[in-house]
Amino acid sequence: MRLGWAPFALLGLAAAAWGGGEPPAVPQRLEEVRMPAAFQLSAGPHGVVTGWDVRNRRLAQWDEGGKLVHVCALTDVRLPHEPAYSFAGRPGKALLAYFDFAAGCESARQLVLVDLDRCRVERLFALEGVAQALVAAPGGWVVTLLGGSVVAPTPLLVRVDDHGREVARFEVVEQAAAIAQELGLPEAGTPRGGRPLVVGEESWFVPDLAYELWRPAQRGKPFRRLQPPPCLAATARLSSAEESAARALERAKLFPEPVRRAIERQAAAGTLGPIVQRPTRGLAARGTLVAVQLTDPRVEGGARLDLWDVSREELLAIVPAPASAGLLALGDGFAWLTQEGELLRRLPLPQGVEPLADPCAALERPSDGGAGPFEPASRARQP
Repeated sequence: MRLGWAPFALLGLAAAAWGGGEPPAVPQRLEEVRMPAAFQLSAGPHGVVTGWDVRNRRLAQWDEGGKLVHVCALTDVRLPHEPAYSFAGRPGKALLAYFDFAAGCESARQLVLVDLDRCRVERLFALEGVAQALVAAPGGWVVTLLGGSVVAPTPLLVRVDDHGREVARFEVVEQAAAIAQELGLPEAGTPRGGRPLVVGEESWFVPDLAYELWRPAQRGKPFRRLQPPPCLAATARLSSAEESAARALERAKLFPEPVRRAIERQAAAGTLGPIVQRPTRGLAARGTLVAVQLTDPRVEGGARLDLWDVSREELLAIVPAPASAGLLALGDGFAWLTQEGELLRRLPLPQGVEPLADPCAALERPSDGGAGPFEPASRARQP
């Protein structure tokens, strides 16, 4: 997924056109969702999958077993007119991120908390900076914020409660600058964002520039940087100035007019930052197990899932996956995968394995200890 570093952090979520007619029925089971779906899907560390229907302003939520437990059509007049560009969910709750230009500068960074049990907007609040990415956490949310200059934004990882109050702040600025320096990238204009990840009670950060897992200092523990061995390492590719401008202008068509005009002005002035191709395609966590999806032509299917036990800081397995599939979430012994034109599917994962003694050797023979074929999730339907 390419991340545009144009104004307001292009996140690559297209705003679907509003239309009339009856909205489609919501699948009762997660494995009945066919991609591309009416719902954009997001999974958190709680085993639930939340869907956001941009066209009809509906939220849906499926529990850990894939059963539909909530459908909520939002009609609150306080909602911004533009579609939410990012969202996250945990059981009974959802958080939507909006650009609300009609409400003024502060509300242009508005976040909307939805109570799915009561199907109502519970609270609106704003954070200092633009919310690049959201993920659910126990009792709250972890957000990657981009502050400072639009051309050279500063990443910040914060944990907030349901009132929008900052519970914890995790510094990643120095580490993000260091990794850019290690890669020989210029200090100015280099994207330094990343995605938040919740592992148990801890807040983690996955930088956009390299395949690494960071645990910021917290809970009495120092900063920790998990890096794969060189044979599994991967770094981002930055586009040229011409590629950045062309890509940003193409994506600008998907955004509200104020964003589109701002991007077009910066493209004309030549002040757009580069676009970065993340090395990691997907992330998912369940307990202390973290799965990282990467494209890898050396592996059957063209992609792989690296399974980490971050509590022990050990790599457990390398599992082949189809290059055309996307990692959505981790279930009990399997990964939910999405694939264009297909129903959601599951990829069984190895169970009870010991850490890889030699990950580079394992790359030549990726784990098939129970992984099995890429098969429809309906074959493993949970009651």
